[in-house]
Amino acid sequence: YLSKAVPNPPVDAVVSSFQACKRLAANCAVSDGAGKTPQFSLRTLARALRYAVRAVLQKVHALPAPVAVVEGLLMSFATPLDAPSAEIVQRLVYQNLNVALPKSLQPAAKKRKIDPSELECTAEIHVDPNKEHIKVEG
Repeated sequence: YLSKAVPNPPVDAVVSSFQACKRLAANCAVSDGAGKTPQFSLRTLARALRYAVRAVLQKVHALPAPVAVVEGLLMSFATPLDAPSAEIVQRLVYQNLNVALPKSLQPAAKKRKIDPSELECTAEIHVDPNKEHIKVEG
């Protein structure tokens, strides 16, 4: 499937992702939106790969090959799952395809609280009694 559109298709990574998704389903580690064990088959994989090829070859807004493969796998394997299961599959696909996790899946960075006393205000307010406006500088 991929060789039509992708010069060096990530065959091993796609196979690893497919096998891992099948194992997760077989071990009841993931569930679909109805709370049931999903059925992943070669048909599911074929749909993912057909989507990736179409996404790469489309004339308008074509996707880069790695992005298209990830999108295809996620569309076929993660979309039918409930949220916690979908996150498991998303992480697995990104890891197998060696693609950086999107910010939504990365651990939240600790935000430093800003102490108001650290802020310095240098603004000056000038009021001209002859005019109807205020001028703020700084």
